[in-house]
Amino acid sequence: MGFDHLFEDRDSFASQLIRQKARQLVRHPGFNKSEQKDVEQELAMELVLKYRCFDPDRARETTFIARVVENKAISLVRARVAEKRDFRRDARSLNENVRDADGVGVERAQTCDASSSANHTGQSRRTDEDQSQLRLDITEVMKLLPDDLRPLAELLMEMSEYAASRVLGKSRRQVANDMARLRELFEDADLRDYL
Repeated sequence: MGFDHLFEDRDSFASQLIRQKARQLVRHPGFNKSEQKDVEQELAMELVLKYRCFDPDRARETTFIARVVENKAISLVRARVAEKRDFRRDARSLNENVRDADGVGVERAQTCDASSSANHTGQSRRTDEDQSQLRLDITEVMKLLPDDLRPLAELLMEMSEYAASRVLGKSRRQVANDMARLRELFEDADLRDYL
């Protein structure tokens, strides 16, 4: 399956999305404006590499493109602010000997609690039971959503508000209004904690 059509012209969906995402990224701490073309190139390269996995039976092409670009952008940000490279943090070894609360010498890793470890690795602090309940609750609410809101809700589970607006062909204002309606429906279903 060819990917030449993705970048046929400067106004193609992929080209516009990549330029927009690169502009957003270079405003993020750890990036600078002079890197915009490099970031665009990295996003485009990721799309080219992943495009062979595109299956039109599973998703629309625009959805696939938006997901690949969004995921690569997230990876770029994570790489830039990873603790070992983050200029804002004072790096310390987890193997360094420190005193624990009782004054006993231990490795720093032994003084970390589970929540800070989960926070550091980006893992969820919800239990498996909570995760299962969340999936069930969301599935039930999704079934009850009006037909005009369901596509947006499905897209927002996988991509940003901006990318969803592009896929749906709606303005950001329209999507923001629809998101307000979605929030109300989720709150009415007592799912405020998941928003």
